[in-house]
Amino acid sequence: MSLPARTAFPGLPRRLDSLGSIPTRLVPVVALALVALALVVRNAPASTSAAPKPLDRRLLIVGDSVMLGAHEELAARLGATGWQVTPILAESLHTYDAPALVDDNRQAVGDVVVIGLGTNDGQTPGQFAGWIDGLMEHLRGVKRVFWVNLPEFADWVPAANAEITAARQRWRHLRVIDWGARAAQDPSLRYGDGIHLTAAGRAAIADLVGATLDDYAGVTPPTTTAGPPPSAAVTTVASTVPPTTRARAGRASDEDDDTFALIALCAIAALGAGLLAVGWARRPRGQPGPSGRRRPPQPRRRRDDRPPMRRRPPVSRPPRVHRAR
Repeated sequence: MSLPARTAFPGLPRRLDSLGSIPTRLVPVVALALVALALVVRNAPASTSAAPKPLDRRLLIVGDSVMLGAHEELAARLGATGWQVTPILAESLHTYDAPALVDDNRQAVGDVVVIGLGTNDGQTPGQFAGWIDGLMEHLRGVKRVFWVNLPEFADWVPAANAEITAARQRWRHLRVIDWGARAAQDPSLRYGDGIHLTAAGRAAIADLVGATLDDYAGVTPPTTTAGPPPSAAVTTVASTVPPTTRARAGRASDEDDDTFALIALCAIAALGAGLLAVGWARRPRGQPGPSGRRRPPQPRRRRDDRPPMRRRPPVSRPPRVHRAR
């Protein structure tokens, strides 16, 4: 039994070459079907037989003097719902100091990290955006990063908060805890400098951070607040010289980050449609497809359309003599 000859793509395997036999009218249908199937598979719920992975409750908090003032309230509020808090807090701490601190305390990093920085280096929004990217670069493997923004105590604060919010477009696992809006509702939460927290402010920021994290973890907030756990010791650090180059912004893996996957699936669908179209176009003329249609042959040129032919002059030959036998 002889195999059918390959015609569309002589250099490809026979299975790929057979794609060219699909009619042209089915090419967009196949492409749309591939895209729809990819979206269905991407958005399909996980199997109920597989148990969800529990949330890693190790919690690293990196912050400046604002968070330092409320470290006892934060440890008590978060410890009451099972968070294992490791605070890395210091006065005059800058955002560009945080990447080294994260690397030094990698054993305390779980699925969630809280950042409370910007008070000491948000005056230059352009540089502040680069320092945010530098810190987020070191938090790529974290599922969720919560950044506590700034209360409005100076005219440059709105621009700094805008940079924190804009960073969400570059880092899809970043979320903002709006302490600025909460502090604006009650002036008694801050001292006269508009930055540092009173007793009421320390309780308020601890409750805001705790409620946000508990909502993410899906746990019920406690009715009473226990004392801080013994392990919640504050680590103080010294500030370094700010870097002069802006860190490269990137993307982090996250459960809701499907942009790259969708683009890749659409590109595969478009490539498949292109192969089908090219294969159909390169099918030899006169060969029938699955529907029985034949590619129309090229029309013949009429005799009148042919270019005139040059006639050679007749050649004079001597007469042929027949000899008798």
